[in-house]
Amino acid sequence: MGPHRGKGLIDFLVDHNPFNLTLPGLNYCGPGNDLKSQIARNISPTNPLDNACRAHDIAYENSKDSSVRRVADQKLLGAALERIKSSQSSFLEKVGAATVAAAMKGKMMLGGKLGRRKSGQLKRLQVRSMPALGRRKRRGGKRRSIPSRATLAKRGIVMPGAYVARRGELVLMRASNDYNLFKGGADNSASTLILDKISWVVPQVKLSDEERAKLYNSLTRDPTFFLPFRCHELHEYPQLPSSSKISWNVKVSTQIHKPRYLIVALYTKLRNEITGSMTLPSVTNLRNAKLYLNDEAFPLQDMQFDLKNGKVAELYEAYARFQNSFYDRDNSQPILNRGTFADHPIIVIDMSRQRESVKTGAVDVRLELESIDNFPANTICYALLFHDKIVSYGPLNGTSKNGPYYSEQDRAATFHNWPHTAPTPVDLARAGFYYTGRFDMCRCAYCNIEVGRCLTCTESTKP
Repeated sequence: MGPHRGKGLIDFLVDHNPFNLTLPGLNYCGPGNDLKSQIARNISPTNPLDNACRAHDIAYENSKDSSVRRVADQKLLGAALERIKSSQSSFLEKVGAATVAAAMKGKMMLGGKLGRRKSGQLKRLQVRSMPALGRRKRRGGKRRSIPSRATLAKRGIVMPGAYVARRGELVLMRASNDYNLFKGGADNSASTLILDKISWVVPQVKLSDEERAKLYNSLTRDPTFFLPFRCHELHEYPQLPSSSKISWNVKVSTQIHKPRYLIVALYTKLRNEITGSMTLPSVTNLRNAKLYLNDEAFPLQDMQFDLKNGKVAELYEAYARFQNSFYDRDNSQPILNRGTFADHPIIVIDMSRQRESVKTGAVDVRLELESIDNFPANTICYALLFHDKIVSYGPLNGTSKNGPYYSEQDRAATFHNWPHTAPTPVDLARAGFYYTGRFDMCRCAYCNIEVGRCLTCTESTKP
């Protein structure tokens, strides 16, 4: 908590304001309003500015800490400046945004820090010099194209309380033809695919008022959040050599980006062919597949399968269990049945349980494929790698970078020391838990159990 908890003059006047502050077109426009009654009646904000004012009022209602309230004032000032510049804002909303911005600027200039010292003497009123709300001149007489006070909202981050618009860009790269998208006859060579409309669904996370207040308190300490998640990348071997065994150096990775899963598929004479289908693999003369991470092999023993004679039990089991391990499901529902899988094999190698090294050197990812006879000509091999990634994010300065690598000892020590009822993202990253796409899908790298039920993870459970 800050050193001026509830002792600021401005904060005192706001808390004891007997009047309701109203602005045209806004339901939430000041902490002096009957906030609890408005929330109980489920009064919705009328526009984005009203939504930001509502978050500001909630922050004032939940905390009397001056540092927390300063963060709320900066957020509201940034949201007001954004609505002033937005082309989607109405004239009435821009007038209200200008009024709110001027009020927040004046409050921050006063600082609200008139309190008492321990000796009983009054503190002097501290007035901080704040930049002007409008445009300011640069050297040479030119004016800036944006307001001089670039607040958190200008950095394009999402802070608790209000949604800040950020531009997203989707780039589609079209091939020279559309033959790989559909299958047809020789007379369909002139067929094309026309895209009339593209819908981009972006999930949003909205916090409750209680969780939003908790985040306000944590943001005052300028924390760094570690966000562990999974990435995937596709690698292509454009044409396999005419031999029965190949060794492919897929990539050189790092310890923190070591792959956890690998999916391999081979296609023969199907690219840019209108009569062929790229939806399913076509090579059926495989006999063995193995992936090496430096000197560590996955799987340890050779896969014993013969696709031509229908011996696909071990290969199909690895394919069917991918959903159990990756999505942490009790029941898997593979798309291909066993009969279809024998004609269109997909190789899945699970590397989720592997030895963690304290070394931070490079990891050589090498794939070995073996077939009964030579691979056919014009055979393409695709390798889809899933690996873990940790990004450190600073919400106040808007910076993000790759997170640090934690050794096995640090991860195990953090796991045993955290309160299991409320692990933080840092605890998850250090203890070897990885986010698989949903909140309840955080999985332990050692014992493969969800976070909520994983209470012990000792040396005996490691592979």
